[in-house]
Amino acid sequence: MNLMDRRRAIRLIAGIGLMGVLLFWLQRKFGFGSKFDASELRRYKQTIDHLAETIIPETETPGAMRAQVGDFIIRMISDCSSPKVQYNFLRGVKQVEDHCQRKYGRHYAQCTADDRISVLERFERNAVSRFAILNKVNNKIFGTPFIVQLKALTVEGYCTSELGATKALAYDPIPVHYLGCMPLAPGQKTWAI
Repeated sequence: MNLMDRRRAIRLIAGIGLMGVLLFWLQRKFGFGSKFDASELRRYKQTIDHLAETIIPETETPGAMRAQVGDFIIRMISDCSSPKVQYNFLRGVKQVEDHCQRKYGRHYAQCTADDRISVLERFERNAVSRFAILNKVNNKIFGTPFIVQLKALTVEGYCTSELGATKALAYDPIPVHYLGCMPLAPGQKTWAI
C-alpha cells in the first residue's frame, strides 16, 4: 500500500466516523427512528387545550377549549399523522412546557394570558426563517414546525366542531342552492362549510 492509498483510507475512515457521529447526533436531537407514544401526548392534554385556547380564545363566541379542540388535535396527531409529524409535535409541546418552567417557574396552563401569548410568539419567531428556501429545506428534512402544525390543527378543529360551526361561523343546516361566490353583509360571519 503506498502513501497515497493510506491517506485516502484514513480520509475514508474519518469520513465514515464523522457520518456516524452526525447520524447519532441527529437521532438524539430530532428523534429519527424513535417510536411515538400516544399516551405520552395525552399526558399533555391540558397544555394542548390551553395552547389552542390561546390561539382561539373565548370572546362573544366559544373558545377552543369549549369546542374540545385539544381532543381533536390529539386524535389527529395520534391517528392521522406520520411518525415525523408525531415526533415533532410531541417534542414541541415538551419544549413549550420546558420553556415555561425555566422562564416563569410554572406550567403553560398556569401562565397568564400575556405570558402564553409571548411564549407562542417566541416559538413562531424561532420556527420560521425570513428566507423561504430555508423554510422549505427545514420542512423537507425535519418536517413542519410544531407551531405551524398547532395553528393549523386548532383552526381546523375549531371550524369543524359543532360549537365553532354554529356559534362562530354562519351555519345553514339545509342550504337550498349553492352560490359559489356571494358578498358578505357588513358584520356577517363567514359561512361554515
